Amino acid sequence: MEPKLQQIYSCPGTWEEIVISQLQFGPDIRTAIRELWMKNQAIAEQHKVTLTPMQFVEMFVEKNVTKT
Repeated sequence: MEPKLQQIYSCPGTWEEIVISQLQFGPDIRTAIRELWMKNQAIAEQHKVTLTPMQFVEMFVEKNVTKT
């Protein structure tokens, strides 16, 4: 995937760096996402439900990436 992203966007870096750059997120986004994951895991635990990584990603993208 990484070589294809590098080719498509004409930029070097890991796939994560390319995605972060293309979405114009700041350099602290990894920390912010990790903190949000932990916060949401705690909320899920309080409600005795499981929050899967995929569910978290879908929620994150819906709130922070998709444009309506």
